[in-house]
Amino acid sequence: MSTFKKKASNAIKEIRKFAQKAMGTNDVRVDVKLNKHIWSRGIRSVPRRIRVRIAGKRNDDEDAKEELYSLVTVAEIPEGGLKGLGTQGLFSSADKRKEAKNFEAATMVEKVNKPRKEEVVSREYTINLHKRLHGCTFKKKAPNAIKEIRKFAQKAMGTNDVRVDVKLNKHIWSRGIRSVPRRIRVRIARKRNDDEDAKEELYSLVTVAEIPEGGLKGLGTQVIEEEE
Repeated sequence: MSTFKKKASNAIKEIRKFAQKAMGTNDVRVDVKLNKHIWSRGIRSVPRRIRVRIAGKRNDDEDAKEELYSLVTVAEIPEGGLKGLGTQGLFSSADKRKEAKNFEAATMVEKVNKPRKEEVVSREYTINLHKRLHGCTFKKKAPNAIKEIRKFAQKAMGTNDVRVDVKLNKHIWSRGIRSVPRRIRVRIARKRNDDEDAKEELYSLVTVAEIPEGGLKGLGTQVIEEEE
């Protein structure tokens, strides 16, 4: 049971937990108006019931760990009150309906975290090494950067077998063990394993991607069509 002094703050935590479970996203953002609504009666007297709208959206931040996030806002209460109101899917247009279906499909893929075996694909990502190496000692920055790249590729492609290209390894170590690049642009290709004795049917190869003249700003995930 929540104490009086923690009721409002715990209410926000419970809303986040509810949204995470309902939408399947770890990244949950609570709107300012909803936060004010919870705190409107003070820290002790929170509303007994609230009506919220949870929207699943794509993350435009290139440094974000999660591709999708959920935004929780206050929903309008009809004249009849909250009694009898259940879960409602809200679509204002055909485009939003399609976007919601894509969000649901992407969430399912993220939960399963297993690629289709027939899918061989290449994508380009921007990895924020500065953020991932925060708190790392100077003498371990370069080797830990390689480890973080492997982790990123495993999560993005769903393969345990990740191979880092020699040129990428040299690029990370080019400034020494301490001064690794703050951000890097990589190409991760999921390929079939030709080795008969290999445990994994698929593996991921991580290489350095070319940086355009405009720099890394605004570059998101891109699917690369490679000619066979």
